[in-house]
Amino acid sequence: YLPGEKQSCGKRWNFIKCPEICSVFADQMEPFKLFGCDFTTPFKGTLFRFPLRTPTTASYSQISKIPYTNQSIISLFDSFQKESEIILLFLKFVTSVELLLQLNSSQRKINSTVSTPDCIFKISIENCDIVSN
Repeated sequence: YLPGEKQSCGKRWNFIKCPEICSVFADQMEPFKLFGCDFTTPFKGTLFRFPLRTPTTASYSQISKIPYTNQSIISLFDSFQKESEIILLFLKFVTSVELLLQLNSSQRKINSTVSTPDCIFKISIENCDIVSN
């Protein structure tokens, strides 16, 4: 959700051509930097940021009133892992998928620096160069 936007579905932005988006919505863009996306050079890959809301944030959200608990997130990840092999078969240009976990701000501080996300699951097509040709 970007304040002032009339569109209710997802939006695609070219951050290199429109760098002002990053400064206007700095808090929305900050998590992507943890994954190596600096918004000044092309990023090789696709990042999704899922709005996993707490009960408090869900109560005032304009997009979804559904809260997520730790257990529902674990359940979501488990179901994704079980289906991941099938998913890769039907995604033509996706050759690997990773689930990364970033601890919340109070848990992630280590010696006053922000820790990097932990990879908790990864699946990839081993021979993707051969398969795609």
